[in-house]
Amino acid sequence: MSDVTNRSGNAPVSPGRSELDAFLANLKKHPGPSTRGRLIFALDATASREATWDTACKLQADMFREAGSLGSLEMQLVFYRGLGECRASRWMSDSAHLAKTMSQVMCRAGQTQIEKVLNHASKETKLLKVSAGAARQLAELLKAVAVFATGGLTALADQHSASAIKLLGQLK
Repeated sequence: MSDVTNRSGNAPVSPGRSELDAFLANLKKHPGPSTRGRLIFALDATASREATWDTACKLQADMFREAGSLGSLEMQLVFYRGLGECRASRWMSDSAHLAKTMSQVMCRAGQTQIEKVLNHASKETKLLKVSAGAARQLAELLKAVAVFATGGLTALADQHSASAIKLLGQLK
């Protein structure tokens, strides 16, 4: 049995704006042969996020709208909260519906369950073919985001990868 509860049968670290734009532009230029691209937005909905949840909803809605503007991208919201709860929305291309789904999520006390989110993403990825270049670019971006999240601007500045430099440019 999966650790992630799907709301329907085939059913949220914020990247720098230019990196997300570059990723989406690349996806637009190189769509799969007859498949739609897929992007998972993974979110921490534990109680520690409650004070900033409204702001997060607004920012994520902007990201959903940008991602949805491609027209060839399916998006999924995956969030964790409470004691062992981790849920995934169905895959959808309507960014307004995805934003509405997020706005209905309420924060609950609990522990970080990022492993469940990553396991879910891994299972979904095995169902799709992903180009090595796109996967590498996303991995580099996520590494830069993780460095920033754990060590701040100083730690990010110590990195010399293209993704770190681009992320720094967005944060200054």
